[in-house]
Amino acid sequence: MTEREQYIEKAKAKLDQWNADIDKFKAKVAESDADAKIEFRARLVQSVSYPAALKKL
Repeated sequence: MTEREQYIEKAKAKLDQWNADIDKFKAKVAESDADAKIEFRARLVQSVSYPAALKKL
């Protein structure tokens, strides 16, 4: 294998690693988005329920 071919193989391996890292980051972002949506909905329910609870007092 020539030096050029070795360089190309190393570059391809590095790109594959970066693509794998990007996929991991995308998965974390998707998970964070889901967690944020759950938290937002919970807070929305609380904010809507709070004034109703005050009326009952």
